[in-house]
Amino acid sequence: MNKHFYKFSFATFLSLLGDQLTLVAFPWLLMKLSNEPWIIGIALGLIGLPRALAILAGGVLTDRYDTRTLLITSRLASGVIMSIMVALLALDTLSLPIFILLAFFLGLTSALGMPATPTFIGSLLGEDEAKVKAGNGVILGIAQIAGLLGPIIAGFLLSYFSNTDLTLSFDGFIIIFVVDMLTFFLAAITIYQIKTQASGNKAQESFKKSFFEGLTFLRERKFLIILFSYLALINFVVHGSVLVGLPILVKEHMGATPQLYGSLMTVCGLGALFAFGSAKLVPSIPLDKYFTILALIDLVTAGLIYSFVSVEFGWLSFVILFSIGFIGGLIQLNTFSLLQTKVEEHFRGRMISFFMFSVFGLIPISSSITGWVVGVTGVIGAFKFMAVLLALVAVFFLLITSKYKTSLTLQQDQVSG
Repeated sequence: MNKHFYKFSFATFLSLLGDQLTLVAFPWLLMKLSNEPWIIGIALGLIGLPRALAILAGGVLTDRYDTRTLLITSRLASGVIMSIMVALLALDTLSLPIFILLAFFLGLTSALGMPATPTFIGSLLGEDEAKVKAGNGVILGIAQIAGLLGPIIAGFLLSYFSNTDLTLSFDGFIIIFVVDMLTFFLAAITIYQIKTQASGNKAQESFKKSFFEGLTFLRERKFLIILFSYLALINFVVHGSVLVGLPILVKEHMGATPQLYGSLMTVCGLGALFAFGSAKLVPSIPLDKYFTILALIDLVTAGLIYSFVSVEFGWLSFVILFSIGFIGGLIQLNTFSLLQTKVEEHFRGRMISFFMFSVFGLIPISSSITGWVVGVTGVIGAFKFMAVLLALVAVFFLLITSKYKTSLTLQQDQVSG
């Protein structure tokens, strides 16, 4: 590790803390602007749409241009957008369409810099695999610490500025968004102070050619195609229920306090943090059993989600969310390590962007569908439906991939029956 990496870790913590604050505040602000579940679902889908699409562009930009400049630009642009949102809230002129538009552009600017973060870690720590893995652990751990603190802080602020009937005022949202704005600007300043050798243009071909070159690289590696496809379907099921269903579940069945919602999100993040901390104690998933183990893990996750809305709310609910977070953390850590150690540097940014797209790409559709399902079946019925759907997807992939023996090399994947 070196001082530049520690500076980058601090900048990452700042921006991620701001992101976590808004992750809690956005759904509650939407519920203040509209009471219709289907509108909330569509709104969250529109907010997530640019992030899903821009991640792929961010991967190409990461492989072509200086990652430090890309990260600074992304943070500064996000800070400007948050400052506009703060001003409109203070003037009491923020409508639902304007909020969705600003959140749309916020997702766009954030996504363009997302693939640059893991790539920048490699440029700071060099090619030593042990150092890169340690750096990944630090950054992912920082992300989860921000995930622990952010929901607690946001939940406290929103609850503090609630009236006795739990009607939220805009004051809490203004403070949260001001903090988020400042974290973006401070992160940009901190990254600017990191002195690295500018890489300039990393590729001479056009943006379009770079993108399709990445697609060709992916198409020749069936292991990655199967992995990204599976993760896309799994996250399609899980994220919709969490992003749309959980705040509605808290509001309708758990006391309607944003502080409780923040606590639930924190416990889930704590599970992921525990996974990162114990990663060295858990053996890596063998590549020839990768999909079998992932499918079995997700069957367990489906059972946990179904149990979450089936048991009486209490300490067991927190245990279930902790377990879901722990499972998600292990999968995330394994996938990042796989891509950073097995994919050659020239394509690393694009492959990481494809992975991130598989995680975020279908969230807009998932959020919209979840909002519709909640309106038809109720939020508890929607959670049970998503749990059953998750189990079916896991079983389907378990059956499909059980006949494959998979191996991965730096040059190509071979998938044979």
